[in-house]
Amino acid sequence: MSIAHVHRALPSIALSSASREPAGRQIYRQLKELILRGRLRTGARLPSTRRLANDLGVSRNIVVFAYEELKAEGYIVSQFGAGSCVAATFRRGPVDRPWRAERRQPERRLDPPPHAIEPGYLIGRPFEVDLPALDVFPQRLWGRLAANRCARSLRELLRSADTGGYLPLRQTIADHLFETRGIQCAPDQVVVVTGEGQAISLAAALLIEPNDAVLLENPTHVGVRQILRAAGARVISVPVDSRGFDARAAELSQPDPKIALFTPSSHFPLGFTLDPAQRTALADWAGAREGRWILEDDTGHDLLSPGLWQSPIWTRAPGRVLYFSSFRRTLAPSLRLGFVVVPDKLVDAMLSTRLLADGYRPPLEQAILNDFIVAGHYAEHVRAMRGIYAERHAVLAAAVAEHLGDVILPEPSLAGLHTVCRLPATLSDAELAERAAGSFVLRPLSAFHEGATDANGLLLGHAQLSVRELRREVRRLAALLTNCAAYQPSLRRAM
Repeated sequence: MSIAHVHRALPSIALSSASREPAGRQIYRQLKELILRGRLRTGARLPSTRRLANDLGVSRNIVVFAYEELKAEGYIVSQFGAGSCVAATFRRGPVDRPWRAERRQPERRLDPPPHAIEPGYLIGRPFEVDLPALDVFPQRLWGRLAANRCARSLRELLRSADTGGYLPLRQTIADHLFETRGIQCAPDQVVVVTGEGQAISLAAALLIEPNDAVLLENPTHVGVRQILRAAGARVISVPVDSRGFDARAAELSQPDPKIALFTPSSHFPLGFTLDPAQRTALADWAGAREGRWILEDDTGHDLLSPGLWQSPIWTRAPGRVLYFSSFRRTLAPSLRLGFVVVPDKLVDAMLSTRLLADGYRPPLEQAILNDFIVAGHYAEHVRAMRGIYAERHAVLAAAVAEHLGDVILPEPSLAGLHTVCRLPATLSDAELAERAAGSFVLRPLSAFHEGATDANGLLLGHAQLSVRELRREVRRLAALLTNCAAYQPSLRRAM
């Protein structure tokens, strides 16, 4: 579609519905090309985002994304009340290559050879459960993207103060969710947060009144219960196991719960995924009565094999679900970047709550992450992480079977950063974890349960350790446990 009639200074732009390149990227790329080729000269005014969106038949947010990217790179400038125009000075360079060509593989190997890992690299003590594979984080690539951002748009980013987060990243996340989950949402519905904890805190502040009943999986993160109770919720535990939960029991456990918080893709700590029937049951529960909400924690989705992907609960009840995730398992927890997708009617209230909580996330790391995703590096990195985590889980399981298999039974891990190892009833997981605390981080499975439980096992983080480190640390753990007085009776009984 030609937009030549929109503004005399703007030549035609054509959007291709057959292209896999998002519309916002098409607009950005074509405008950048027009500027670089001199067809849009210094000072040329661009049409307003609303007017250009109307002529192209796209959402205004898509045009805003294109303008924000051009502004961040110094190609255009904007003044309040005067619109946008081509910048007076910018570094002319080659026209962008086609979008598909930008999705190149990272130059650096994602799993470096052993000699590339620094001695003493290990962060914290062995077997921590929430640390990703930091030894294969693409630090050189990330550094180059950071340097590029600082060189071309740092001043603009320092002025940015969007409560919902850096707008191009919100657009990119919306595109990513559509491609990988089938979630259709506008960038305005995506709010950048520091992680799952803040997503739950904001949702709780927004939705929970004192003494509201909230359905919550049991076992789960202890911190989640604390966040909900701090918001005044009355937490109702829903027992779950490797098969998920009993929908009828969850419904009958409380006459009128208002909120249900579930992790359908990769439950913590058990690691199971909810099947389609259970997801539909939750969506039906939310739709049965006005005022019910589902908080869907889908942090583990990207690390699941695509063959295990299931449609999120959001797609079954989009107006009743707050969907959230983070990049801590796939990239690094210290980046403190996640997002929550909010139904349309809650967007303004969520932004107000976000503003009162801590203002907004600084935009530089958001801009770097946006570049990382748009160029295809994130998809490539995640594919590599799936293979790396699967290999490390297999090595850990084999080493445990070899050195501790007479008592400890490791379970499969689909997408987690840890392996659940079951213990016999004669052996206390809490006591073993305490005995090993000086050298290892062994999380007792029983500690994640609310109330009395017969759950007995240890969580061993496998993601943070290389293959060589895993074998070495399991041997050290075996030496410690087999000399432990608490372990000996169970060992003798197993023999």
